[in-house]
Amino acid sequence: MKPNLPDKEFFIHNREQFIKALPDVAGKRMAVFFSNPTVVRNGDVPHMYRQESTFLYLTGIEFPHSVLILYPDGDRIKEMLFIEQQDPRRVEWEGKALDKEEAQAISGIEQVEFVSSFPSRVAAFAGAANVVWVNAKPHALNEPPNRELSLINQIRERFPFLTFQNAKPILTQLRLQKSAPELERMRKAIQITGDSMQEAIQAVEAGMYEYQFQALLEYNYRKRGSERNAFGTIVGAGKNATILHYEHNRTQFGEQDLVLVDSGAEYGYYAADITRCFPVSGRFTDRQRAVYQAVLDVQKQLIEMIKPGLKYKTFDEAYQKLITAAAKDLGLKPPENKHTGSPTPEKKTPPEEDPELVEAQQYRTYWKHGIGHSLGLDVHDVSLPRDEWVFSAGNVLTVEPGLYLEEEGIGVRIEDDILITETGYENLSQMIPKEIDDIEALFKA
Repeated sequence: MKPNLPDKEFFIHNREQFIKALPDVAGKRMAVFFSNPTVVRNGDVPHMYRQESTFLYLTGIEFPHSVLILYPDGDRIKEMLFIEQQDPRRVEWEGKALDKEEAQAISGIEQVEFVSSFPSRVAAFAGAANVVWVNAKPHALNEPPNRELSLINQIRERFPFLTFQNAKPILTQLRLQKSAPELERMRKAIQITGDSMQEAIQAVEAGMYEYQFQALLEYNYRKRGSERNAFGTIVGAGKNATILHYEHNRTQFGEQDLVLVDSGAEYGYYAADITRCFPVSGRFTDRQRAVYQAVLDVQKQLIEMIKPGLKYKTFDEAYQKLITAAAKDLGLKPPENKHTGSPTPEKKTPPEEDPELVEAQQYRTYWKHGIGHSLGLDVHDVSLPRDEWVFSAGNVLTVEPGLYLEEEGIGVRIEDDILITETGYENLSQMIPKEIDDIEALFKA
């Protein structure tokens, strides 16, 4: 199966944008990016390999043991890619690895060497730099070193005058703005997810296990061209639907259960993230219908708010107010204090605090989580802090309100993937049924 990656021009452009965004330090800037390592599943069996998202964004290279260096050369910044030189004996077991010519064609990087030469090369380049950018959280530079950090620490010891900077904030700004090749792959991932969900729902019957539904869903992902999931599939029947990241998927569907499915295909490394709920019987009970419709109404109101310039913090606070009002309309009360058995006392609201938000926290046990997250190469994609993210055209985020009534065995979350446009928004998952009548109609098809 082909990886469905963009052409090399996409990766060339991404590197150019990163270099352009670096603070000007008179040509003395250097950056080092590492591929993901392989991870052992158990014994000598590795997990299926998946490239580190930023490394892929900059190079298109899918293989481990690879490194990208952007290094100073006079007033210019040049680039060099390092790949693994495969032992011929491993070809019989693993197949042919990437060669230099293929790496050049994929990445658009002319200088490609084997990774064995990386230590000497990076030492030479570091001598001409005064700032080194790495894609790591600031505290990671002081954690027990892995292979990559060990190499960085060797550079720090040899060139103590170097300043290390975190490239993550720059890359976050770049990756937040989705380009046409990225949106093309996200649309495909979402379409695969929606079509597969509908086909799997039509096969539902009482007595089916959650993992059997998962198998049907993921088979349909593969059939439609998705090489892997964007994340672990959640299939929660009845009370299991009230567990936010439930992944055991071992319970049988009961005739009266409402099932929550949170899943997403990955296509060309880009993620979908969709949540839908359905009744095993094919018909919502009155209570299930009321809770579901309340969440759906909240989601529709929130989606209509989306436009460039809206602050994520404002958006999330609107969610808290709307979902709390919905919970109250459903007859829900703030949970009792576990120690006294009496209702949780209301806190006195300081003048600067919004009393509706204070009340919302008393109902948090029913809505549990924020309104959504950025989406892209990662399902929980790079994003700015809650207080700093201002929506702009090209951002993609999920909108996923929920209500979780553990004692009633009802969990409802409805999640769509939304692209922010110049004038408002586009619901990329609009084609996936979520109206009650449309969901029930799937069982009659």
